[in-house]
Amino acid sequence: MVTRDGAAQRRPVGGANGYPGRCRPAPAGGRRDGYSDQVHLWEALVLGLVQGLTEFLPISSSAHIRILGEFLPSAADPGAAFTAIIQIGTELAVLIYFRREVWAIAKSWVLSWAHWG
Repeated sequence: MVTRDGAAQRRPVGGANGYPGRCRPAPAGGRRDGYSDQVHLWEALVLGLVQGLTEFLPISSSAHIRILGEFLPSAADPGAAFTAIIQIGTELAVLIYFRREVWAIAKSWVLSWAHWG
């Protein structure tokens, strides 16, 4: 909305206190929706270990993390961002472990293009 003098004026967009839907600021003293704002270090280590051990099983490692999170002292799902980060960490660990094999495959692939030209 623009006022008469041309300045933009912000209007509330639904939700409580002008915040849309669930996008309200967290109340002082923590969140009320059962989720924690952060994962404690030792919980992150436990969840990372579970992620690393279950990533290569033919069942969802993300489900293991979500279920295990309910049994930890914070009793909360660690969240999609945390899950994504530890999955990236798992993939990075695999690439580092197999770096020589990955390099050999990449090198062979690039050299195969040189023979075509």
